[in-house]
Amino acid sequence: NSIFNLSGRVDGLKRAMLGRGNIGFNGKIVADTINFNQILKAVNGGIAYMGRSQTYKDSLAGEISEDAVEQFMSSTAQASESALIVLPGNLNAVVGLDVKYGVYSNIVLHKIGSSVTLKERCLKISDFDALTDAGSMSMSAFYATRSKNDISTGFDLELKDVLVEKFIKATPAIDSLLPM
Repeated sequence: NSIFNLSGRVDGLKRAMLGRGNIGFNGKIVADTINFNQILKAVNGGIAYMGRSQTYKDSLAGEISEDAVEQFMSSTAQASESALIVLPGNLNAVVGLDVKYGVYSNIVLHKIGSSVTLKERCLKISDFDALTDAGSMSMSAFYATRSKNDISTGFDLELKDVLVEKFIKATPAIDSLLPM
């Protein structure tokens, strides 16, 4: 399970709601534990939900039981594990990340630190540092979605003190890291 605290400042909400500006966010995520697999599952479930008909959304909204919602999220997340994420064009955010323990795919991460910036439909991860059982890692990455047909991504990964056998077992396929 993910246990984290997000704090920060939101600016421009009124202007953005009126269609006259962007929402700004400057904050920090401090966490004991983050399960990135759960977060990606929720994002993919939300993307699948947005693609459903209004009738289906209304029927799901009328459910009293959270079990029905959980069942929907589980079934759609499995069906759309690598859904395309189009970043919002009206959000400018800078978020610091300080996490003691995290899990992504089958990789266990310790002492995660990073800065994440979102601006003009581009997500930039800077100074990502973490310790794993396979060695320590540093990474910078970007993911840009000008439209569904104009996608760019890239990353620079530096590994130190690598145990090659553990690294090969822990590394997911590139398409699970960066869905397209």
